[in-house]
Amino acid sequence: VKSEKISGNIESEAKKQAQELAEKTKIDLEKKEKDLSKKYLDEAIEASVEIIKAAFSEQSQQALGHQLISELILEVKNIGGDKFIVKSKEAKVVSAFQLTGEDKEKLTQILSAKTGLPVEVKEIKDENLIAGLVIQMGALTIDGSLRNKLKKIVPYLKTSVKL
Repeated sequence: VKSEKISGNIESEAKKQAQELAEKTKIDLEKKEKDLSKKYLDEAIEASVEIIKAAFSEQSQQALGHQLISELILEVKNIGGDKFIVKSKEAKVVSAFQLTGEDKEKLTQILSAKTGLPVEVKEIKDENLIAGLVIQMGALTIDGSLRNKLKKIVPYLKTSVKL
């Protein structure tokens, strides 16, 4: 009877340990799957960026960049006042190409109106963006870069394209 009880306890403990190990393994596998998925997403985006660099002339990239900038300025203009809660007098604007005077003026006016403060737009050039614009104001980041747009469509492609 005592040996049956010990055997039962050992068996119960073994099942418990096996279950804990299975749960830990499942969590580890899910983490690795997530990490691999992120790695492949990043690689797909980088490959897409390289394709765009190779396929389009600098002039075409600039035209695309200015189009994305115009679209982002319109999107910022349409953000509701209740959602635009940052109060900063400085906006760091990262782009692959220098903003036109008109785009910079529009952006300055819109950001000043949204914050209720006179906003100074400081441009930072980053050719790695290829096209588009990233606006940083305090803790707020508005990413209208081509790279970010690619990030948004890659998950769609994964579900719609059968490889």
